Amino acid sequence: MQGVFESLVGNRAFIDRIDLSLKKRVSPKNLAYFRITGRKACLGPKSRYSQHAWGHSSLSGNPIHLWYGKASPFPNVPLARLTMHSECTPLTAAEILLVVTELTGDVRAARVTCLELTFDLRHQQAALAKQIFSIAQKRKELTDARGWHTNYVGGPDSERQIRIYQKTTEVVRLGVVLRLGSLKRLGITSPEQILLLRLVDFHRFMFFRDFDAVKFQREVNRRVAPLWRRRIWHEDLVRLSAQEQTKEFEDGYDIPNTFTAPSAVNSEIKKMQGRLIW
Repeated sequence: MQGVFESLVGNRAFIDRIDLSLKKRVSPKNLAYFRITGRKACLGPKSRYSQHAWGHSSLSGNPIHLWYGKASPFPNVPLARLTMHSECTPLTAAEILLVVTELTGDVRAARVTCLELTFDLRHQQAALAKQIFSIAQKRKELTDARGWHTNYVGGPDSERQIRIYQKTTEVVRLGVVLRLGSLKRLGITSPEQILLLRLVDFHRFMFFRDFDAVKFQREVNRRVAPLWRRRIWHEDLVRLSAQEQTKEFEDGYDIPNTFTAPSAVNSEIKKMQGRLIW
């Protein structure tokens, strides 16, 4: 399947998507590295740009989208915007910088505004979604027509967001979306600085803990009236993540968190992060 790289599964992280703002005018003509296969005018009352061109990298086949012809009067809107995806091969700094240089004539014209740090794993999607602990407050689950779930930790406008979803029947994708505010705090503004993600500590935003159901059942049986035990087992355990469950029972039933422990998934993700392809 396109976008899944067998040699990276459980082994190395990569950047699945990157959004760049370009501070110099682009010239999408006579390009060697960006093969344009389509374009359309997109000027409207609320449009920021008048043109949208798309195609792929002649070096890798990865898709590219370019918005240019600034139509907005606001100074904080960049002159152009570029989005690239890892579809045929993992994105690299070299590929990004070649396209930016060809479009603008200046390798320093690009600023990273959003990216998705990606981990492909051979785990159960539901288990990962259950195990994740995070300082993010918002959580949401969606289900597609195939019955595959996508779990979001953090909101769509948050500086950081985690997505856990079934990429193939065997591969679960964990994507860490870092938007502009978060990237600034990490000191990542230019494409080459993305390699610094190998060193970032995400444990407060993303940490996995195993759940000991037997120990939890003992604690529930000791503190909860029999009338409510059925509801806990048949509703709360399915509905709540381990983090939400821990908080609810600490607050409502005075059950301390002695039934979760750090998961081996953390070490696997840390290893992959340290081997980030870029």
